[in-house]
Formats: sequence, structure tokens, C-alpha cells
Amino acid sequence: MSLREREFFKIYQGIFDGGTMRTLTELARKRFFDSIDFPISTGKEADVYRASKGPEFLAVKVYRVETSNFKAMQNYLIGDKRFGRVKSSKRGIVEAWCQKEFRNLSDAMDAGVNVPYPIKAEKNVLLMGFLGERDGSPFPMLKSVRPKNPAKLIKTVLSFVKKLWKHGLVHGDLNEFNIMMDGEKPILIDIGQAMSTSHPMALELLERDLLNVSKLARRYNVPFDYEKELRSLVK
Repeated sequence: MSLREREFFKIYQGIFDGGTMRTLTELARKRFFDSIDFPISTGKEADVYRASKGPEFLAVKVYRVETSNFKAMQNYLIGDKRFGRVKSSKRGIVEAWCQKEFRNLSDAMDAGVNVPYPIKAEKNVLLMGFLGERDGSPFPMLKSVRPKNPAKLIKTVLSFVKKLWKHGLVHGDLNEFNIMMDGEKPILIDIGQAMSTSHPMALELLERDLLNVSKLARRYNVPFDYEKELRSLVK
């Protein structure tokens, strides 16, 4: 282990489990980042950190192997034709989920949807473009801001649902907690659960997304016709 790797390991070994530490150390050795700065968000299944590489920032998402909801993850993995056989172990499921989010981000970008730029998926660690200001502060969640033009926001978020569906993907958990705001521009995050429209649960997830958009519209007093929008996508 090089001096650089030993120093990195010494700093973070009390924060991450052994397997995650080895993955992060290897990514740091390959110069994907120089340091992990601070947590942006924490959750039961994953934590997101800001990392630095020289003067630039990126996001490091670390999936928790021990506390993730493995049964729920399996339900979203099984039946998605984009993925083959998934290992049944906890770590195997989490690593497959990490790869799934990387693939979903790539597919969403191809569809023209605003999402974090996917950089690298390695075991249970996902590297993405940093969503934040030049000074390193992260963008706020939609839940904590008041958009200046709610009608435009709803129109844009609805366009994301339509673009994903036409590209063969459905988000499945679209809400104000999974949208970050770059000024007035919404960006979808936490897209790991998104799945192919060929999945048996796809229509259910589409209905859920449209229902959540309608709730947002109602919150901002913006007209929204749920049935009309659903019919326009499911013909």
C-alpha cells in the first residue's frame, strides 16, 4: 500500500466498513478523487458525500450493505431485462443496485432528462457529478424551496416523466425529496429504483409518478389532468 493509500485509509477507516474502505481506497488510488469532504445526505440505504479532485467536486454515493432493504431491492431488480442473474447475498444485491443506478443515470441522460452525470460504479460505491455551487455548497431539494414559476416547474418535471417513458424507463419514486434545484432548473436524483417499461411493475410506477406530479401541482395551485396525462402515455 502506497503512502497515499495509507493516509487515505487512516482518515476514513472509522467511518466505512472494511469492504467499502478497500473500494474507496482503490478509487482514490486511481485518482477519481483526492478526498472525501463531508456528507451531503444520509439515509438508511445510502449516504452521499461531497468529494474533491483538485479544485473540482464530485459526489460519492455509498450504499449500506447491512441496513439496505434487500427484499425491496430484489423486487426492482428481478424482471428488469437490462440485468442478468443477481447474486442473492446482501453484498451481491447492493452491488447490483449500484450498477442499476449507474445504468439508469446513463439512460436518463440519453433521454434528455436532468440527472447527475454518472462517472463510475464500483461494487457498492457510485461516483457522480456534484450538484452544487462553485463554492462547493450543494443545491437545495425542491422540498425546501419555493419556485418562482411553479407552472414551468410542473411542466418540466412532467416532461421528464414522458421522456423517460418514451425512452423505455420509469422513475418510480418521483417526489420533492428526489428533485434538486439548480436555481429554477429541476434535477432528478435517487434513480436507483427506476426500471425498464417492460417490467411487470412499470405501469404501477408510472401511475405513482404521475400521481406525485399531480400532488406537486396541487401544492402550487397549478392545473393538472392526471387521467389525460396517463392516457397520453398508455395508449
